[in-house]
Amino acid sequence: MSADDFASILSRWRKITDAATPSPWKVEAKHGRDIADEAWSEVRIKAPDGSDIASTYISHLLENYNADEDEELIVTARTAMPRLLAAVEAALKPHHPTIRRQGWPPTCNYDNRRWPCPEVKAITTALTGKETGDE
Repeated sequence: MSADDFASILSRWRKITDAATPSPWKVEAKHGRDIADEAWSEVRIKAPDGSDIASTYISHLLENYNADEDEELIVTARTAMPRLLAAVEAALKPHHPTIRRQGWPPTCNYDNRRWPCPEVKAITTALTGKETGDE
């Protein structure tokens, strides 16, 4: 994956994050059983002003359904995503490929190691799920 491809991914995530309803989000959930004794849940994700962002109704819950944990992940992601993007962008900011001499492979301008340096490789692999090759 090239640096441009990775920058495009971060840019897309930033646009999605910036366009979403502002945080913090909250969860309102109701759980119960119907007359046939089937479990159900109604979950609403709420904006700071109390308006609905999303809602779902789930019936016939599986025993391993983690409703509380899933709800928490959804609302936490809205606050965490901008912070994580800022951390990744700050960590990558000083790292750029540089050609030190004609005919030599590029190196990282930050630490003079072969490009992509271990830090860039680790971050891009973790975020894309793809091993970053030498480019």
